[in-house]
Order: sequence, then C-alpha cells, then structure tokens
Amino acid sequence: MPQSKSARILVFGLDPDLELTRKLLLNHAGYVTDAVQDWVGYEAFLMSDSCHYRLVILCHTLSGEDRKASATLARERNIGVFELTRPFPPEEFLSRVAELAAL
Repeated sequence: MPQSKSARILVFGLDPDLELTRKLLLNHAGYVTDAVQDWVGYEAFLMSDSCHYRLVILCHTLSGEDRKASATLARERNIGVFELTRPFPPEEFLSRVAELAAL
C-alpha cells in the first residue's frame, strides 16, 4: 500500500488499454493517477506549474529512445522513475510502485 494516499503517479505508454488497467489498479491501491499516450501530453503534465508527481511509470510499449528521453525529463523535475521493460503481475507491480513512491 502507498505511504501516502495522495501520492501522485503519471503513467506513460502507447497502449490505452494497458494504461487504463494500470491507472485503475493504482487508483484502487490509493494513488492519484494520470495516464498519457503521447509525448505532448507527457511533457505538458510534467512541465505544468501544478506538477506534483512522486513517480512516473514508463511502460514497455515505449521505444528505448522514448523511455530514455521521458526518464531524463522526469528526473530533471526530481520525479522518481519506474521503467517497465515487461508486463508485471499486479502484486509485483504494486509492490514495486510502493517501494519507489516511498523514496
């Protein structure tokens, strides 16, 4: 479970069904979650003055180049990054998110 029920997470990937599933899973676990499927939306969320994300999840559907650029932008904003290189079972996914969101 999250350390803080208000921990905000941004999910970025290219498959809308996967992103919706991850968002629902994270919301059910108590996180405040947004999801985007394109670079323009991702950049807009991170560059917003009201950006208060604790963690960005970069999905395995992104190319390696896009994951690298996305991770760099998040880290420049002092936001943690979880780079998915494969699908995770829900329990393992939530456990890893809780670990990273607590940092």
